[in-house]
Amino acid sequence: MLLPLLGTGAVVLLVIASALGIGRAINEARSGVASLPSPTASATAPSGTAPGAQATPSASGPVHDPANLDQLPWEGAIVDALSAAGMPVQTIGASVEEGALGVLLPARAFIVTPGPVSGGFGQGADVVLVKNAPFVKGAGGAVDAIRVCGAPDTLVARNTYVTYVDGQRVQSSDAVAPIYHFVSADYFVRAYDTRTADALIRALGVLPAQCPDRVSIGGHTYRLTADLWRDFMPVTPPGGRPLMASLMLASEDGSTFPASITADHVWVFNSSWVVTSSPSNPTPASSPAPSAVWDTGVIEVRRAPTAGTPANAMEVVAFDGPKWDPGTRVSVILRLQVGGVQYLIGLHDVEIKSSS
Repeated sequence: MLLPLLGTGAVVLLVIASALGIGRAINEARSGVASLPSPTASATAPSGTAPGAQATPSASGPVHDPANLDQLPWEGAIVDALSAAGMPVQTIGASVEEGALGVLLPARAFIVTPGPVSGGFGQGADVVLVKNAPFVKGAGGAVDAIRVCGAPDTLVARNTYVTYVDGQRVQSSDAVAPIYHFVSADYFVRAYDTRTADALIRALGVLPAQCPDRVSIGGHTYRLTADLWRDFMPVTPPGGRPLMASLMLASEDGSTFPASITADHVWVFNSSWVVTSSPSNPTPASSPAPSAVWDTGVIEVRRAPTAGTPANAMEVVAFDGPKWDPGTRVSVILRLQVGGVQYLIGLHDVEIKSSS
C-alpha cells in the first residue's frame, strides 16, 4: 500500500532487521521500485475498482485495501487526526513498516492522496503502533529508544534515512523527497508531506525523531563529538578563514577503534534541529531544513598514531567551508561505512567558535 503514496517513480529501499538480530532484507517487492509500469487496480485502489481509479472513502469511512484487511482499534485516531485537518483518508492499507523497528508490530498505511505516476509522494503516512513494543522501557520509552537520522545524497539527488532502536541500526531507506519521522509513547510515524506531519503533531502529540549521537557496532558503543570554528588570527586573510570542522568518534569503553569503521561524508546544516511549538511549521529532527548546507565533499580521516588522535577514536576533518558567523548554531551529520553498511549519526545545536 506504500506504492500508491510514493508514486511509481519513487524508489524506497528498505533494509529491515530481523526480530532476532540486525539482519538485512531487501524489501523492494513490497515498497516499490523504479521504472514500474503505471499503477493497476491492485496497486492503487480497493479490489473491484477499475484500473487507474482512485479509492474514495465511503460514508462510513476510508476503504480498507485489501477488503479483508483487519481493522485495528487504533486506526480511528489517525483517521480522525487527518480528518480534523481537512485531509480525509481515502485508503487504509497494509504497511511495509510493520518490521521497520526490528520486531513485527501493528502498522498501517493511511493514504489521503496517492502519489503521482511520475514519482514523488502523495499525502499520507505509515504509522506503527509502538505502545507495547518490547523495546519500550524506562521513563523515555519509545521516544528515547527510536532514533532516525537523514541526509541528502547530492550525487544521486535522493534522501537517505537510517533508523535505530536502542542504538542498534535496524533500517535504511532511500527516497526522492523528504520523509518526516515522528515518535511518541504510542506511535512511530513516517509522514510523506508537511500537511500530514502538521496534523499528526497537532492531534497525536508526536515529536520529531532525533538523530543519534552514538551508535552500537560490533558490541561496542561509539559516541560523536564535534568542534567547528573560524580562524581570525592576525595572519589570516581579511574576514577570516572559512569554516573548519573536526568530528571525533570514540569508543565509550576505551577499546581500540577498529579499522573496519570509516567515514566518507559530512554535512553541516545552518539550522539546528528544533522541536517547534507551531504545528504549522514543524522542523523534523530526522531531516533538518536545508536553509543552508555545507556539503563538505572531500574529508580527511585520521587514526592513531596520527598526532592528537587517541587509539580509541577516529577523527574526521573538513576544510574550506562557508564563512558563517561565529556563534551560529548548526547541525552536523556524519556518514559511516562499515563493511558496506551505511550509518548516519549526528549532533544538533553545535556552536561555531572562533580563534583569534
